[in-house]
Amino acid sequence: VLDEFLRDLVQTERRAMDLEDELATALGIDNETDFGIELERQPSIMIVDADRAWADKMTDRLEDSGLIAYTFTNGEEAVREAEKLAAESDPIDMAVVDQSLPGIDGLETIRRLRDPSSGAPCFLMTQRSSAQLAEAAADLGVAGYIIKPIPDLPRLINRLREQAIESSSRNRESTYLERIKERHQSVLQRYRALTIEAELPPDSELVPD
Repeated sequence: VLDEFLRDLVQTERRAMDLEDELATALGIDNETDFGIELERQPSIMIVDADRAWADKMTDRLEDSGLIAYTFTNGEEAVREAEKLAAESDPIDMAVVDQSLPGIDGLETIRRLRDPSSGAPCFLMTQRSSAQLAEAAADLGVAGYIIKPIPDLPRLINRLREQAIESSSRNRESTYLERIKERHQSVLQRYRALTIEAELPPDSELVPD
């Protein structure tokens, strides 16, 4: 019964948030609504590559596919922008990072990106792989490798688009849950207390320390 109540609460709040989003859109509010709810947005992806011409080409293709794309030629700038977006409750949904970067390398860039970006999936680009690089990438939770030169760019764009959409959906779901916690903190605290009581045997007694 308690679990059904919590599920009903989440579903009700999600419907309320969706209606608030629709109202905000009708009022012409572009960013975060006055109700504190983030509006639906396109999935976002960050390209970090020292080759500006190649990065711009990737960005154009990704934007043509319906994504918001950011381009950076070094890891430091990419991390600063990711931190800024995360602070504005608009974290990136995915990053594609070249291993060979001026300043901090691709692995270090990914390590720093995954914190402000709420664990957004990151792909590592490299012209050559090795067991040592693969092990280090696995430790960082890298989503996959992109080996240069890329033989089939349209296929890669489609794959990145699909991954970014999935990541965006997870971020949206996380936003729903955080808003629900904020709105109903007292209800959730009572729910936890009731859950603990329900798990206690009928004849059990709490023994003071």
